[in-house]
Amino acid sequence: MLIRHKLQATALFTIACHVVGWLLLAGSVSHVIRVFEEQEKRLHTLAALSVSPSAVATAASQVRQPAATAFGDNISPRPAAPAAVRDLRRMGTNLILGLGAALVLITGVIITLTLLVVRSITRPLLTIGRGVETVGAGRLDHQIVLTGNDELAQLADTFNRMTSRLATSTASRDELAREVEQRKRTEETLRETMAQLEASNRELEQFAYAASHDLQEPLRSISGYLSLLENKFSADLGPDAQKYISRPMAAAKRLQELIRGLLLYSRVGTKGKPFAPVTCQELIETLQENLHTMIEESGTVITYSPRPLPVVMADAGQLYQLFQNLVQNAIKFRGQDPPRIHIEGVKQGSGWRFFVRDNGIGFDMTHADRIFLLYQRLHSRREFDGTGIGLAVCKKIVERHHGSISVESRPGHGTTFFFTINT
Repeated sequence: MLIRHKLQATALFTIACHVVGWLLLAGSVSHVIRVFEEQEKRLHTLAALSVSPSAVATAASQVRQPAATAFGDNISPRPAAPAAVRDLRRMGTNLILGLGAALVLITGVIITLTLLVVRSITRPLLTIGRGVETVGAGRLDHQIVLTGNDELAQLADTFNRMTSRLATSTASRDELAREVEQRKRTEETLRETMAQLEASNRELEQFAYAASHDLQEPLRSISGYLSLLENKFSADLGPDAQKYISRPMAAAKRLQELIRGLLLYSRVGTKGKPFAPVTCQELIETLQENLHTMIEESGTVITYSPRPLPVVMADAGQLYQLFQNLVQNAIKFRGQDPPRIHIEGVKQGSGWRFFVRDNGIGFDMTHADRIFLLYQRLHSRREFDGTGIGLAVCKKIVERHHGSISVESRPGHGTTFFFTINT
């Protein structure tokens, strides 16, 4: 508002001075013209009467005296009108010149004041303009220094606040850009590492499959020859010789089991079938029929809910292997009471979450992560037979079905396995 007031005041002052100056000049000129006209008329009258101006002045001062006497006593022999006219004209010219000089002086003062006011506006504007160019060139922290309380000073203050915020936001943006770039490089490195890991896993699976498949033939030959030796020559061999034969046969048998487990583990990723609808109810019923002998001998009771169990998209053979391993584990690690196994399926999002709960011996939860590793056992072979591969196979099957597996257990209070199928 202050700048507008300055401009308005300057404009009004300029107009007023011009108007006053021209009015004064016009009034002075008009007055001089009237004086000239009156004086010229008087001089012409006096010249016609041959009366001097001084006599006329004396006659005018002596109001009470007769006009004839005044004029008669002061009759001049020659007229003086031209000299008086020249004096009047010179006086008028000087007056006009004086008024013109005064008007020029007033105009000069007005121009000077106008230039000062304009300069007080243009210089800050130029400073602000240079500041804008500086910021545009990249110096986002540039500050403008202007004193005063008018709009330009307020504009400069606003400009300074803007550049401060801009510099801060730019610094934050640059930091964010660096973080994004670093994250991109990290993600790229992670993708490359994952690709290398997947390739390595595929190579390992293929190697494990080939090795386990190729190792079975020599083991079968060793086991076959040891069995022939035991059957044909057992009567001729002493106790020590029979012991020497039985131990390699047991070792060969255990090695065959390990190789078969490794082959099964490698086939999860390499020999899996496409996902298709699988009726879990029918799958569990088939499992019960195939494990009929084990279930009967142990007195196992298997229950499940809901009835019927859901239909899921899965690899039927691998899902069967998953349930079989968990049920066999529950029967193997049973306590004094007959095994009680409960299977339950619960809808979870777009997939299903399954529970396999038993009343077996349980275990300490400090080993919860370890039991899903390959060849990891919590008990010795004398206590429980096995290879330590079954739960590792379960974990790999669940991961192929985009799920996860976990366990809850307490010694003497049974075990519950949880796994999800998200296909």
